[in-house]
Amino acid sequence: MSSSALVNLLAQHFISRSDVKAVQHADGTYAPTRGEGWKRKHIEAHLAGETTYGHYLLNTDDTTKLVCFDIDLRQNGHLPMAGLGEGEVYADFTPADPRAVWADRKDPRRGYLKYSMRLIAHVFAERIQAELDVPVAATYSGSKGIHVYGLTGKIPAGDARDGAMIIIDSIGQFMVERGDSLFKYSGSDIDNPFVNFSIEVYPKQSSLAGKDLGNLLRLPLGRNNKSKDPTFFMDMTAPLAEMRPVDPEWALTASTPWKRPGE
Repeated sequence: MSSSALVNLLAQHFISRSDVKAVQHADGTYAPTRGEGWKRKHIEAHLAGETTYGHYLLNTDDTTKLVCFDIDLRQNGHLPMAGLGEGEVYADFTPADPRAVWADRKDPRRGYLKYSMRLIAHVFAERIQAELDVPVAATYSGSKGIHVYGLTGKIPAGDARDGAMIIIDSIGQFMVERGDSLFKYSGSDIDNPFVNFSIEVYPKQSSLAGKDLGNLLRLPLGRNNKSKDPTFFMDMTAPLAEMRPVDPEWALTASTPWKRPGE
């Protein structure tokens, strides 16, 4: 996985600011490290699970390379009484803590959450492709959710935020929960998969004016040091009931890696 091509792809698509990076600690917090900046050895160490790094979204010229929707499980939602296979009907939804269910690998309701994550990833991937016409990739965060990326290439951060808001508006199922970057499901249907998730939009800033670094995201792949789980690019061509890894080089180079064959 730590091939030269993969290192190049991660740098190309995700590293906007090359002079500073962040190291993730065991409690999930990050600390910026300056001086040496990003080197190939750092991305290789991240891929090997030796050190987990975060990347800052905005460069000093207020540009970024992507939009990202950080889609995390909530602590309150509704789940069916049992996890069923794709194609079957989900019924008997009751209040639940989706995060706790996801953390318990023996809970049969995890199947519904897998299905939901995959379905939601497809919804965002399709809207990114339709509205922004840029490459798309989706990853499992190794903790409580997924990231769906629109790989814009270097653009003004303000344009990236505008594009992200277009995506949110075009899906039409969200309302602001806090600030101008965190959203939740706006409907009342307890069987809608979105009810169990929060949607956080990155980049959160259009400019670094008055700020030093701005927001960061964990670099894809490697290991989430808080959960200790590995992370991966998701195979978006698999059945919706499955969450399985796919070759990251393919995920970052295929024209529409989120489409199933024949779609």
